[in-house]
Amino acid sequence: MVQEQDSPMLINGSKSPYKKGMVKKVDSTSPVTTPAKSNISFVGSNKSPLHKSISTSPYSGEGQDVAAQVGRLISPGSPSEQPKEIDCAGNDKVNSDNPLNTAEVENDSVTESDEHSYNLLNGLPVFTENDIFAERFKIFERASWVDAHGACYFCTDVDNEQVELTVRIDRKDNKNTVLKTEYKVLKQAEREGRHGSFYQIHSLGTYDEFVFMASYWKAGPSLKSITKFMGNRKFTHGTVGRFASDIFAILQSVHSYGYLMHCIYMERLTFDACSRSLFLNDLTSLKLDDSRSRPPPKNPYRNPPVWSGDPTYAPFHFLEVDEFPPPPGPLARDELEAALYLILDLIKGGLPWSEVRLSEILPLKREALHSEHIFEGLPDQYRELWFAIRDSKEYDARVYPKLMDICKDIYHKCGAVKNVDNNFDFEIEPKAEDIPRFVLEKKPIVPDETTK
Repeated sequence: MVQEQDSPMLINGSKSPYKKGMVKKVDSTSPVTTPAKSNISFVGSNKSPLHKSISTSPYSGEGQDVAAQVGRLISPGSPSEQPKEIDCAGNDKVNSDNPLNTAEVENDSVTESDEHSYNLLNGLPVFTENDIFAERFKIFERASWVDAHGACYFCTDVDNEQVELTVRIDRKDNKNTVLKTEYKVLKQAEREGRHGSFYQIHSLGTYDEFVFMASYWKAGPSLKSITKFMGNRKFTHGTVGRFASDIFAILQSVHSYGYLMHCIYMERLTFDACSRSLFLNDLTSLKLDDSRSRPPPKNPYRNPPVWSGDPTYAPFHFLEVDEFPPPPGPLARDELEAALYLILDLIKGGLPWSEVRLSEILPLKREALHSEHIFEGLPDQYRELWFAIRDSKEYDARVYPKLMDICKDIYHKCGAVKNVDNNFDFEIEPKAEDIPRFVLEKKPIVPDETTK
């Protein structure tokens, strides 16, 4: 098994030390108000098994308005409550007790909770190891230094340190916080039984000027780490086919909820050691798909058509845009195209345009696909993936099951994988001496003195 593990919420692996003077420190001489425990609110419950399958989704019926499928948010109170409609801007049309819909605060302040104080950097709390936040989370270390996405920390539950979590904290006055999108997608995935493609919510709430959401940490190596571990060895069809099926399942969920990823690259895909499948470890780049909003947005460039992922996997839409203003996009079909490039990179061990300049990628990519020589030496199923994506519409719900069926043929027929739990290329069976041995010792039963 792979020894190296990547954190699912890690956005920037290097810790960026901030300059002295940027942190607003607590003044021990100034009065600090200790918030009452009633100021802390939590929503959520312990992890529970989800038995609802994808086919039981309330949005799986035909003929429904796309906005009804996209713009829904379940109130965090009871799962049996009716969904609430969301407008094309992503804001609730009705008031709710969702802590992500909070009033603005006038200014930042340094707060203190019991014996645990914290500093502010860019309006976000700065913690060190073993600090306590919201009287519930014991901080281990910071996971992300991208303040635009809030402050993200690895932590544990103070009541049960066996529960490993990541908590993302943002300001209440940030109306564009990524926590709203993250919450909506994760909540919808849990309702439809697609939580295996993401991570799961532990709890959310408010604390002083902050809103936070904690999620369960799923351990495992990133897809990038797996490729590095493989070295010069190439992946087999059995591994690539299963990985491809997981990737298209992730995109199916994201697109069906009305969002686009705007990037496809290996660092955002993590192999879950428990479910033995890939999941999306970071939802901060997700934005609404304006091409499917009803009514259409007044400003079509509210979500700018940018591709923030690896240019190696960039779709034609991004590479061919040379006009101003650019056409709206990227579209769901473009992200399926980007996923295909990642899959081809895995099975071939590289792409013809992997090490060239950005301006040289487009002609190489166009020639490789139009002539189909990029599929030489590969089973016909890989060419069928390209044909299905090329012939699909901007968003075509029917193409995802077709793509996953082709992926099944890849790992079942081409890779001879009869059971999806078979070892991947980077896994090995443990040796006999590596398996823990348990020695059973028979002892006579001694009656307890109290039972005599």
